[in-house]
Amino acid sequence: MAKQYNLAYALNPAMQQTTKLLNAAGLPMHGMSKAPGDSFAAVLRDLRLLMGAPPSTLRTQQLLALTPALAAASKAMHIDPGLLRLKTHDAVAHWFLRLTERVDYAAYTKSELALKKVGLRGVFGGEGFELLVNGHGPLNRKLDARAEIERAAMNALVRSKAPGLVDARGRRIEGLAGSFDEVTQGYDVWIHTPGGRKVKFVDTVRLSLFRPSARIEVETLYLGLLAGAEIKLPGAAKSVGKQISRIRDRFRRILALELTVPGRFESAIFLPQQIVFNGSATKFSAIAPGEIDDVITRTTTTRTGADLEFDQYLMDLDVRELTRAIDLLFSI
Repeated sequence: MAKQYNLAYALNPAMQQTTKLLNAAGLPMHGMSKAPGDSFAAVLRDLRLLMGAPPSTLRTQQLLALTPALAAASKAMHIDPGLLRLKTHDAVAHWFLRLTERVDYAAYTKSELALKKVGLRGVFGGEGFELLVNGHGPLNRKLDARAEIERAAMNALVRSKAPGLVDARGRRIEGLAGSFDEVTQGYDVWIHTPGGRKVKFVDTVRLSLFRPSARIEVETLYLGLLAGAEIKLPGAAKSVGKQISRIRDRFRRILALELTVPGRFESAIFLPQQIVFNGSATKFSAIAPGEIDDVITRTTTTRTGADLEFDQYLMDLDVRELTRAIDLLFSI
């Protein structure tokens, strides 16, 4: 039977390049189904095959080549980038690629995705929302400004030799000479616990590495923890206050903190005595979807009965559009 000629497919250079790369690796060509949903599923199938292949330069090129195909599928499915606080369908495609790698999408079989859909929707949605938050310029500028206030306060304590700086276990840190460097954002924050477990801690932190004076020799690299944020979808956001109230208590019992700082280190471990707070002033925030960009100050109660204030940032994002986009990951 003669092969059917598809004019739209033949006129798409990006799709042709993708096909060449896929064929070079011995992987199947993109599906040519007419239904938009089937088209998206076909791109996801190719994506999963590539993610499961050994890392290589070719594999990276192939993943990048899938971006226009994902963007075209996003457009065909009428995903609205604006409702996700993204500007273009290309941005949606990049978001999908980062999300699938972050949740190890290729590790789930088609049957597992179907059986675990209820639970995985929440996991994928939470990770997807976290990526959107991390890329939200106005919101991150607010968080940076809040952290900058804390950095200035900690440097003032260093200059004045006044007490106030403590490590993760609440022990005073004295005799520092130098200053805390520029505000930096850290991701994928984990803690190592006495039970030998490694668990996710907070979603994102603002930090500053301590730069000692040139004339001072120090053996410890100090990490100033300026601010942290929990990023939650509406369901999880209901109990975020209690979670924030337990953060400092959990810090006192950790063996180590592990995190990623883009441009500095992929994964670095800091011991409790290296983690510096400005007493109890370090502030943790909550970020959740809302109708407008705003900051609301909330008060919750710690386990010891004391009140703890935290800021809640509302990000202007349509949760229904996010859910619809996440559901496409189960369409394979």
